Amino acid sequence: MKIERGFAAIFLIFLLFIQTFLTASAFVSAQDTNQNENVTFPVVIWPLNGSFKVIPYHVNGCVLYRENRTLGVTINSTSAVVVKGNIYVNCKNVTDVSIVVTGENSKTENNYTRTTILLSIYMNTPFPAVEELRSKNLTIEYDYYNESYALVKVTFSNLTVSPDIGWVFGSFDPSQYGWPREIKLSFLVNMDNGDSYLIDNGSKRYVGAFPLLMPQFDIANYLNSAVKNAQAFVRQVKENPWVIESIINKAKMSYGSNISMISTVISNATLNFTHRIFSVEGIYLGLPIKLVAGGNGSSVYAPAVNFSMILPKPWVNISRIHSNETVKVILKYIKTGDASALRDAVRRTLYRKNMYLPGLSTNHLIVTHVPPRPGDIVVLPLSREYEEQLNASYILFYITLSSGQYLHVKYDPRILNPQKAEEDWKRYGSCVPLIESDLFQSLSSFMNDALATGRINQTKLDDVYLTVKKDVTQCLGQNTSDTSSSGEVSDGRAPTTASLKNGSSTQNAGEKEGHGICGPAFLVSLAVVPLILRRWRK
Repeated sequence: MKIERGFAAIFLIFLLFIQTFLTASAFVSAQDTNQNENVTFPVVIWPLNGSFKVIPYHVNGCVLYRENRTLGVTINSTSAVVVKGNIYVNCKNVTDVSIVVTGENSKTENNYTRTTILLSIYMNTPFPAVEELRSKNLTIEYDYYNESYALVKVTFSNLTVSPDIGWVFGSFDPSQYGWPREIKLSFLVNMDNGDSYLIDNGSKRYVGAFPLLMPQFDIANYLNSAVKNAQAFVRQVKENPWVIESIINKAKMSYGSNISMISTVISNATLNFTHRIFSVEGIYLGLPIKLVAGGNGSSVYAPAVNFSMILPKPWVNISRIHSNETVKVILKYIKTGDASALRDAVRRTLYRKNMYLPGLSTNHLIVTHVPPRPGDIVVLPLSREYEEQLNASYILFYITLSSGQYLHVKYDPRILNPQKAEEDWKRYGSCVPLIESDLFQSLSSFMNDALATGRINQTKLDDVYLTVKKDVTQCLGQNTSDTSSSGEVSDGRAPTTASLKNGSSTQNAGEKEGHGICGPAFLVSLAVVPLILRRWRK
């Protein structure tokens, strides 16, 4: 039995590892590419509209986007000719691209002549940038508010605009664009259920479960939430037994095609119920978010949302700058002064390339730890003041892997103690897969009994809740009902694998062979199928 239970634990741990791997975030950012530890990068902030989309930067009239861009070159032993262009975008009175030769100058030194042909290029392409700010000082403060609430303050200071905007318009000061130089946001968070509110000029706006401080980041709260979920699961099944009955009927209907399908249906349902009981989910800004347990702590995820925007950007085909065709056209212009062929060549060299802006790829709209760390990405709602200044509803900020020195976290130990939380996860985190394994087995026993008898065994159903409660109590070394709202756990030693096994519920003495769960649920379900089929035939 112990060996088989070990197989069950290993099997479930493997499944949970696969699930965690599939839900893990993947960041790819141009800012982080090829950076070493001596290179730093600010925290990046993108204002978002009400649909969680970045906002294109609006400009009026033609704007000089790139100056003196090389578009053609020909070089020999006695001379060099370079074609350079000033590229203007957002030119509404231009149908496509208008190219004007604005000048030509030559200079000879030491019998070598250098000639520059100057062009002005006007494009009706919109200004290829989105609203973006950068901060070299992100401070997140976790303060005590009262016995029920924490006050979380997020401050972005030392703000500048992005280079795409600052270089073009000659200023990196946000106030020159009507944007704030500093953003301060405050949130009240209920430490019991995680409900949070944005404080907006004295009023409160409900925002849902706050990803920067979900109570279940603490392992004691996380495990006790599983106890509550197990209790709720049992209650819901008693109130709605048809949920289990429909699964049983589906399994029986699978018998005609393949016996193993019965086991698959039961095993999948058991695994889904296990995940449901250990799942910590909430709604934030109308989006579903989920807390996922890891080896040394927990992370909060939101679903994938395409917040990027495709904008056409002037792009130079570098291979054409030195091409034979370009060289011939340049030489023809020097000899004849005919600019038509030169303009056609420049049109083929300069083209529009659709770009996803910003250049950040992520599997999730929100991926963060408590407290945040480099690599995290978070969305926050804006107060009315900043909504008007930025013409946005939210901001998405990305703590790049090289902006750690700009992140500052302050906390009241009554609200948050990151070091203790990490130590507790290391101490008690090994309980999680073992408790899930016991839950998995208890659910399998309940489901297989329902499959065999055609009815719901109330005792086995109650065992689902009692198994989780007992294991969590043993893990934390205290009664689950005695866990404080702050989530602190006692200093008792974490139970070993053997102690958890000894504390798990055992089979009833009167159970028939094949109804117990002593190994992976799939194998057990497959083993009981012949017995169930014999009962049906009787």
